Amino acid sequence: MDDVNFRLNHIEDRIELTELVGRYAQCVAQGLGEELLGMFTDDGKFVAGELIRSGKEELETVFLGMTYGRLIPSVTNLTFQIDGDRATGSSTMHSIKVDANIKSYAGFYEDEYVRMDGMWKFSKRHFTFYYDQSNPV
Repeated sequence: MDDVNFRLNHIEDRIELTELVGRYAQCVAQGLGEELLGMFTDDGKFVAGELIRSGKEELETVFLGMTYGRLIPSVTNLTFQIDGDRATGSSTMHSIKVDANIKSYAGFYEDEYVRMDGMWKFSKRHFTFYYDQSNPV
């Protein structure tokens, strides 16, 4: 029976982590910066190219300026390695940015997660670009 409980907990953890990553993408598309901040630990870190931000105050500079519909990400190929209240994972992301130009870019996330008070949060998101291309509208 313990094996069944372990497996069920493992499945629940994978579902919760998948929902965290999916909700992150939805919040980016909807410009919900406050909700994005709440998905990180207090000492959380975000890295994308040369951009490195650590802690809630620095993360605010990334997320609070987002607006509805400017970035439209699609996330696929999620994998997770779970070890108790810690996990790592990766995913592939393709995004379209809409402003004066339409900008398409893709890459992958390498994530670290921590379960706090029964909820999974990002402790680190590291995005590496596959490509970054801009096209005039």
